[in-house]
Amino acid sequence: AKSRIYNADLVHNISQSLHSAKNVDQILMRVKDDILELFDAMHVTIYAVDEDKNELYSKAKSGESVTEIRVPISGESIAGCVAMQQRMANIENVHDLEELKRYHPDMRFNESLDKEAEGHSKSMLVFPLTNKDNLLGVLQIINKKNGECFDGMDEKNAFIIAEVLALSFYNQKKFVKQAPTKFGYLFEQGIVTKRELVSAITKARTTGLDLEMV
Repeated sequence: AKSRIYNADLVHNISQSLHSAKNVDQILMRVKDDILELFDAMHVTIYAVDEDKNELYSKAKSGESVTEIRVPISGESIAGCVAMQQRMANIENVHDLEELKRYHPDMRFNESLDKEAEGHSKSMLVFPLTNKDNLLGVLQIINKKNGECFDGMDEKNAFIIAEVLALSFYNQKKFVKQAPTKFGYLFEQGIVTKRELVSAITKARTTGLDLEMV
């Protein structure tokens, strides 16, 4: 199987595609075919992080239309649980609750997402995308075409691809100028940290005060 060896050409193609991506949307969509070939897999989903909503999101192109998938960073889905724990999961059968519990007691397979693999999701290899201790996304690979489970070499290849993806997301986040946010200046000047903002939001909700007042 192709995934049993380190395929330098495919990894190089993936790296080049990610390097030339102009935005996160291009990262989410342009390297999927090469990743499928590398792992001889049926489906792959690349998620990015929406920090404001504490969610993962991905985009898929079908013909001329682009659809968006969103899952919370929680145990409600395998990808969300991997993001929450920032720990990889190599699952033989996503419908086996006892196997899922070995990764986290709340981990569940989101049946509504099964249409991504044409209703036949079984084995799944899922890696968090992290860089400098920042969670940036999740790589989710579903079902090997030969029906086997993902093995140790697949894990090694996924680790490499996850590092490249994480670096691409990190560079986009670091170097692409984002639209100014309501509290952007406070963050940039180090006046308010994200933890302090979360605490302020919680206090505003419990006390009924405006967030700006808090």
